[in-house]
Amino acid sequence: MIIGKNFFITVFILLLIGGFVRFELPFLYKERISQYSVYVNSGNIGVISDLHLDSNSRDLTFIGNYLNEKKIDYLVINGDLFEKKHNEKMEPVFLQEAMQRLNINSQDSIKKIIYIPALYDHDPYLEKTLEYEINGVEFLVVKGMLRLVTPEASFYILHGDYILRHGFLATMISILVPGSFEKIARRAIRADQGSWMVLAHSHISKIDQKQHIVNSGCWISRVVPSSDTLVLIKIDEKPDVSLIKVVSE
Repeated sequence: MIIGKNFFITVFILLLIGGFVRFELPFLYKERISQYSVYVNSGNIGVISDLHLDSNSRDLTFIGNYLNEKKIDYLVINGDLFEKKHNEKMEPVFLQEAMQRLNINSQDSIKKIIYIPALYDHDPYLEKTLEYEINGVEFLVVKGMLRLVTPEASFYILHGDYILRHGFLATMISILVPGSFEKIARRAIRADQGSWMVLAHSHISKIDQKQHIVNSGCWISRVVPSSDTLVLIKIDEKPDVSLIKVVSE
């Protein structure tokens, strides 16, 4: 039997597709992402992401000033807080460093900081969800995904590398087909109908009130300009979700 050139081309293409799926789409081959639930009855929640602190030379102290001014009760840092720490185990000193860079201290309005490290790159690796108290501020470091439950709505908050491993690919897809990255994530994690999807990773800030999807953007210019945005969730009788541009003082 003679095997033609088309056969080898077909096999090669199938191997490329298989390799892409195996490496770039963890939700298809990894076990289901772990979930940690937090219940919040009232207050203001801020969600930021993609600060990449150890590669970001900007003065970011105005972030802490803004959080305090707006009386943010809970701050969620949705991945890529750091840039070059993925080979290091999570340590409290990293969180202390972040507090200093963002100008957050125990005298501020923040009751708790919830940090969701990226799973596959940049952030320190985490074996399980941990709790710390650092300089009088409570920290919850969540492995996987946070499900934030309020009296009237649920928010699924995850960085996004569980959906598309590389941020560049997430950026390109978000540019070419706006909203598709967040919609894929909703299906991948089987989010409740009517719940909110809060993502990061693509560096492209976006909010769609009808679809209940929001992306917190980034604080460093990489492929796309820094958006300097924060997701603000006001918990009242009905949650009010908005995407805010934080302006340096």
